[in-house]
Amino acid sequence: TTVDYKQAMYWFTKAEQNGIPEADNYIGLMYSKGLGVQKDIPLAIDYFQHGMDQYHDGYATGNLAAMYELGEGVPQDLKKAYELYQKAVEYGNQDRQKNINFILGQMHLSGDGAQKDYAQALSLFQELSRSGFTPADYYIGYMQENGLGIQKDIPGAYESYKKAADQG
Repeated sequence: TTVDYKQAMYWFTKAEQNGIPEADNYIGLMYSKGLGVQKDIPLAIDYFQHGMDQYHDGYATGNLAAMYELGEGVPQDLKKAYELYQKAVEYGNQDRQKNINFILGQMHLSGDGAQKDYAQALSLFQELSRSGFTPADYYIGYMQENGLGIQKDIPGAYESYKKAADQG
């Protein structure tokens, strides 16, 4: 089945004009990727910003955070990205919550955009691991191997790396 992006944009625009909160996010995504419209990153950012400001839409907020994280259409600002990712979780971005918490964990581990906080990073990665989010197991292994926020534990690191590898 083919997708008619121009038709989708027409209906999303109608929805946005009628105050449907999710519409801003979808229009922003379409402009950010050039789906059915000419790619226009500044306009995409405007729609994400409006969705966040007007409707507290966690999806629009998460997409805006990604723009700041990657420096796409805005100067890269990891601190602002961190703050926006936190807002996205607060606003209820349930589908992407694991991915966002993973990014927040990485930011705490590296100190990029957030205060370096090994305990917070480990806590986020352990929570994700318990929920079956296996990429977190790699980072738990890395932290165990290097004694970051946890006592150095080479056998434990091996098990964490193995768990991550076994799960793909």
